[in-house]
Amino acid sequence: MLRRLFLLVAALALVAAGCGDDDDGGNGDQGGPKTPTTQATTGTTATGTTAYKSQVQTILGSVGTAGTTLGTAARASRSTADLGRALETFQSSVEGAADRLRDLEAPEEATEGQDELEQVLREIASGVQPSIEAARAGDRAKFQQEFRAYQRKLDGEYRRRLTAAGEKIDRALAGQ
Repeated sequence: MLRRLFLLVAALALVAAGCGDDDDGGNGDQGGPKTPTTQATTGTTATGTTAYKSQVQTILGSVGTAGTTLGTAARASRSTADLGRALETFQSSVEGAADRLRDLEAPEEATEGQDELEQVLREIASGVQPSIEAARAGDRAKFQQEFRAYQRKLDGEYRRRLTAAGEKIDRALAGQ
């Protein structure tokens, strides 16, 4: 069971690390605060694009952090109720990340990818609900069954879709 939670953490961290990566030759951020207001006013200039990518990476990084926190909580858990509470916290964090993406003003060319990214995060958050419910009920066998099914989606469909959305954003911002 814990092995599956660790795989979840790794999958989320990999996706968070990969999305929005830019090839700026190591120059890093071009300056300016990283806020939606700044991005909205700078449009798709180099600085605006860099700030936008940074904001997306920060949001996805929060999902990776939520996954790491989930793994830590799972190691410390003593019951399915503990696991349920840890999953609820994870779910809330992923929902919050989806909300932050929704509120982030994307450059026009990146809107479609951002919308897809938000949708997958919402599905990840709602997809864990059956595991939470089984944990709340104290049904360890049902919890394991539900969580295995969720893990398969995370490792497969969700991961592919997150990666594709991130690549779509990168391509759009690169003008491809």
